Amino acid sequence: DQDQHVARVWGSAGDNGNNRRTVFVVDQRGKVTYTDRRFGALDPKAYERLKGAVQAAKGTQARPS
Repeated sequence: DQDQHVARVWGSAGDNGNNRRTVFVVDQRGKVTYTDRRFGALDPKAYERLKGAVQAAKGTQARPS
């Protein structure tokens, strides 16, 4: 996505010309159920939130807020 077209459509384009690290979880029906547009790859809590979102999308846990 060198011209950031897709990143802009999905709200992931950064101000400096780079794309932000963005995570989307999509459920089995194709609905985006979780979005983190500033995923902290070094933050263990970010992975806990992502895990909860994936489980919720699978229907194995209540959806995270």
